[in-house]
Amino acid sequence: MKRNHDILGITLVGILASLAIPAFRRVQIASENSRLMHDYTTFAEGFKRYSIENGAYPPDGAFNPIPTNMEPYLGNAWLNSPVGGQWIWDHDQWGVTAAISIRLSNATPHQMQKIDEQMDDGDLASGRFRRINWDRYAFILEE
Repeated sequence: MKRNHDILGITLVGILASLAIPAFRRVQIASENSRLMHDYTTFAEGFKRYSIENGAYPPDGAFNPIPTNMEPYLGNAWLNSPVGGQWIWDHDQWGVTAAISIRLSNATPHQMQKIDEQMDDGDLASGRFRRINWDRYAFILEE
């Protein structure tokens, strides 16, 4: 009888775990998406403020940890993407004048599509939020 009781307990724990894990992942993705959208808009404000104060955007960031002269405008948030990968400042690259990109993130195309639906037009091929290369998604500040 004790053995049947143990098996029932293990089965119930397994069922509960199978329900909880996907729900936890959905909450985790929603949190990542929210932070990513917040970071994109916060960084956009920083680059726009820099442009107003200095008469132009900073030079292309290449793979620098923080774009030249942007630390006071971006802070340490620039160093940590909520979806992995690296933040990149694109100036006169990829056919746009100014864009904030995330390169080589862990986000799935479906996850980035959901972000596009909330931030822009829902089409990753057009609008202000789009996929601009196989390895990066960009928030366009100026075409």
